[in-house]
Amino acid sequence: MGLTNFGKGSKKIEMEGSSAFLTYFSLIKSMITGGILFMPKAFALGGWFFTIAIYCLLGLINTICMLWLSRASEAKKVGTYA
Repeated sequence: MGLTNFGKGSKKIEMEGSSAFLTYFSLIKSMITGGILFMPKAFALGGWFFTIAIYCLLGLINTICMLWLSRASEAKKVGTYA
Protein backbone atom coordinates (compact mmCIF):
# COMPACT_ATOMS: atom_id res chain seq x y z
CA MET A 1 0.00 0.00 0.00
CA GLY A 2 1.26 3.41 -0.81
CA LEU A 3 0.41 6.92 0.21
CA THR A 4 -0.18 9.55 -2.42
CA ASN A 5 -0.23 13.32 -1.95
CA PHE A 6 -2.09 15.13 -4.73
CA GLY A 7 -1.12 18.70 -3.94
CA LYS A 8 -0.50 21.35 -1.35
CA GLY A 9 -2.72 20.95 1.66
CA SER A 10 -4.48 17.87 0.34
CA LYS A 11 -5.01 14.83 2.50
CA LYS A 12 -2.93 11.73 2.01
CA ILE A 13 -4.99 8.91 0.55
CA GLU A 14 -4.13 5.30 1.10
CA MET A 15 -4.44 3.30 -2.12
CA GLU A 16 -4.70 -0.43 -2.61
CA GLY A 17 -2.62 -2.27 -5.18
CA SER A 18 -4.11 -4.21 -8.04
CA SER A 19 -3.90 -7.97 -8.26
CA ALA A 20 -3.83 -10.28 -11.26
CA PHE A 21 -7.51 -11.08 -10.67
CA LEU A 22 -8.51 -7.40 -10.65
CA THR A 23 -6.51 -6.79 -13.81
CA TYR A 24 -8.18 -9.75 -15.53
CA PHE A 25 -11.61 -8.62 -14.31
CA SER A 26 -10.95 -5.11 -15.66
CA LEU A 27 -9.95 -6.59 -19.02
CA ILE A 28 -13.08 -8.68 -19.27
CA LYS A 29 -15.30 -5.78 -18.16
CA SER A 30 -13.82 -3.41 -20.75
CA MET A 31 -14.22 -5.94 -23.56
CA ILE A 32 -17.80 -6.81 -22.66
CA THR A 33 -19.16 -3.33 -22.06
CA GLY A 34 -17.44 -1.75 -25.04
CA GLY A 35 -18.38 -4.37 -27.59
CA ILE A 36 -21.63 -5.95 -26.51
CA LEU A 37 -23.87 -3.15 -27.74
CA PHE A 38 -22.26 -2.91 -31.18
CA MET A 39 -21.68 -6.63 -31.74
CA PRO A 40 -24.89 -7.44 -33.68
CA LYS A 41 -24.25 -4.61 -36.12
CA ALA A 42 -20.59 -5.61 -36.48
CA PHE A 43 -21.56 -9.15 -37.44
CA ALA A 44 -24.15 -7.84 -39.89
CA LEU A 45 -21.63 -5.57 -41.61
CA GLY A 46 -18.47 -7.67 -41.43
CA GLY A 47 -19.64 -11.23 -41.68
CA TRP A 48 -18.85 -14.13 -39.37
CA PHE A 49 -15.21 -14.89 -40.24
CA PHE A 50 -13.90 -11.33 -40.47
CA THR A 51 -15.72 -10.13 -37.35
CA ILE A 52 -14.58 -13.09 -35.22
CA ALA A 53 -10.98 -12.67 -36.45
CA ILE A 54 -10.97 -8.94 -35.66
CA TYR A 55 -12.51 -9.48 -32.21
CA CYS A 56 -9.86 -12.11 -31.40
CA LEU A 57 -7.09 -9.77 -32.58
CA LEU A 58 -8.45 -6.88 -30.53
CA GLY A 59 -8.80 -9.15 -27.50
CA LEU A 60 -5.16 -10.21 -27.84
CA ILE A 61 -3.98 -6.60 -28.15
CA ASN A 62 -6.10 -5.60 -25.15
CA THR A 63 -4.69 -8.48 -23.08
CA ILE A 64 -1.10 -7.54 -23.94
CA CYS A 65 -1.70 -3.89 -23.02
CA MET A 66 -3.31 -4.81 -19.69
CA LEU A 67 -0.37 -7.09 -18.85
CA TRP A 68 2.05 -4.26 -19.67
CA LEU A 69 0.09 -1.92 -17.39
CA SER A 70 0.11 -4.51 -14.62
CA ARG A 71 3.88 -5.04 -14.93
CA ALA A 72 4.52 -1.29 -15.01
CA SER A 73 2.39 -0.86 -11.89
CA GLU A 74 4.35 -3.58 -10.10
CA ALA A 75 7.72 -2.18 -11.25
CA LYS A 76 6.92 1.36 -10.10
CA LYS A 77 5.23 0.18 -6.89
CA VAL A 78 2.07 2.19 -7.48
CA GLY A 79 -1.44 1.09 -6.62
CA THR A 80 -3.36 2.64 -9.50
CA TYR A 81 -2.96 3.36 -13.20
CA ALA A 82 -4.21 6.93 -12.90
